[in-house]
Amino acid sequence: LAQVGELNARYGAPLRDEAELARFFQLVGGHPYLVRCGLQEMVTHARGLADLESIADREDGPFGDHLRRIAASLEQDPELAAAVRGILQGTPCPTQESFYRLRSAGLLAGESARDAGPRCRLYAAYLGKRLS
Repeated sequence: LAQVGELNARYGAPLRDEAELARFFQLVGGHPYLVRCGLQEMVTHARGLADLESIADREDGPFGDHLRRIAASLEQDPELAAAVRGILQGTPCPTQESFYRLRSAGLLAGESARDAGPRCRLYAAYLGKRLS
């Protein structure tokens, strides 16, 4: 969170306060690429955080390329796609192997298959729509 705050300052502080910084961090989960893309989008297109949140999970949104790559990877592995679908519906990750693979890919957070969840709100929203 501190590093995201530092980068926000370097971008001219499009995130105006600690509350916005925390909301943005939850949206992108601290993912370095997503942080940079989000801040760049806000600065380049003079968007506020609420505007960014409203378009974040769209195919044509600022994170669209990244999100489509994730979806394409999951489509290549139906077992992992089913695991993500289940997690989004509130069930634990079915196996330790799928948990470790998804966490290593950066899609999940948590210490075990039992408490696994999406890394960020962006992934939860996009994959929730895409995998349903």
